[in-house]
Amino acid sequence: MSCSARRVLLRFTIVLIAAFGAAACATSEAPGSGDDDREIGSGDGGTDTTGPGPDAEPGSSSSDPCDLHEQTGCPDPDACDIEFVDFEEGQFTDQLACRGVAIPGREQSTCNGAEECAAGYQCISGHCRAYCQDDDDCPGDGGACTLTRSGSERNDDLLCTKDCAPDFDSEHENCPGGYSCYIRFVGPDDDRRAVTDCFETGPAGLGDDCEDRRCGAGLTCQGFVDGDGNVVRRSCVDRCRVDDQTCPSGDACRGFSTPTLVGNTEYGVCPE
Repeated sequence: MSCSARRVLLRFTIVLIAAFGAAACATSEAPGSGDDDREIGSGDGGTDTTGPGPDAEPGSSSSDPCDLHEQTGCPDPDACDIEFVDFEEGQFTDQLACRGVAIPGREQSTCNGAEECAAGYQCISGHCRAYCQDDDDCPGDGGACTLTRSGSERNDDLLCTKDCAPDFDSEHENCPGGYSCYIRFVGPDDDRRAVTDCFETGPAGLGDDCEDRRCGAGLTCQGFVDGDGNVVRRSCVDRCRVDDQTCPSGDACRGFSTPTLVGNTEYGVCPE
């Protein structure tokens, strides 16, 4: 595989099932336009998955030349990683192979290809993500081992969401430059939970319409309903911590009827 091919941005399609909590009073988080329903990756199409099936056996195949999680089997400083047939088209095998490491990028690093991420990381949508086997491998309350390649038949190639603070007063310090922290929901319908993740910072500002675009740093897309429960508009509002944060207006942070909890921290929104 040529050096230039290795440096093409990997076109994984990594999908996470997402849903929005029901809001209290006359507002609700707006599905389809906010933080946490966005697909990660730059690939085309694929099946939505959140991890291996119930019959999957953990660990690498016996035919693999190296170990993805132990990072053994490759000469130093190479990394064990998923083998790609065509980076630009997102065509990959389900085998592992050794790759070079030009820049040892980690959670806060942007990247232009796999070789710009350290061993144990993969370049996804312009930033490095860590491989994982379970949630214990993903630091912080917001980190979750739930991201997987669409179409993958492996059961050991999950990646972490990123632990970060999504509120309006956050510095988004755990996200790479140009990215901000948002809340997303993961898991099956009967066991959804909130986690955090980094996405490219959206262009919509406070009070802007967010029907078809992501809100900016520290904001979330909120649906406003009429007396009959119909969403009449969606706009960006400040995301806040319910228990210990006052909104810029001086108002209290408002939680949802079904609390949005990341670990023990409850998040809500500031009144418009």
